[in-house]
Amino acid sequence: MSRRAAAILIAAIVIAAAGVLLLARRANRPAPAPAPTTAQPVPLASPSAASSTTTWTATLYFPGADGRLHPEPRRVESAADPVARVRALVGELLAGPRTGALVRPLPEGTALGAVLVTTDKVAYVDLRGAAGAGPPPSGSTQETATVYSLVDSVALNVPEAERVALLWNGVQPESFAGHLDLTHPLAADRSLAAGN
Repeated sequence: MSRRAAAILIAAIVIAAAGVLLLARRANRPAPAPAPTTAQPVPLASPSAASSTTTWTATLYFPGADGRLHPEPRRVESAADPVARVRALVGELLAGPRTGALVRPLPEGTALGAVLVTTDKVAYVDLRGAAGAGPPPSGSTQETATVYSLVDSVALNVPEAERVALLWNGVQPESFAGHLDLTHPLAADRSLAAGN
């Protein structure tokens, strides 16, 4: 599949998910799960699926001044389904670290859009820049730490999401800052953790 076709497919998924959520809110009831097709990844869990919340321990990976990823254990509250867990993890990352020596992976004002987890264990995570801004410019070390802060935090905490595809404002970019290929889902990279 070409990059353009993949971007169109992902954009269609994000638009479809947003439409389903809008209809569900208007009707004040859970939306029915979309019927799977061969052209669209099958969601593992619906974003609107009603579940009770639970508190669980996650290990978040925040960039440090040394360019490495540093683990920070955190109690997270979410529903038990994979989509809710991914949303909670990314929300915690965007909120920033609790350890002073670490930094948030993305600038303040970055928001989380749609999240989709498919049966082939890929989490699609749409990030939204403040006022439509693009991904922050950076050098290769900082870009790698930013991307893998998200990828490792999701893939190492949610067994149903072994790989992560990052989108920005609904589009899968070739890269965030021109150094790292984001045209395909990424698996966790434990070699970036501090101490390795």
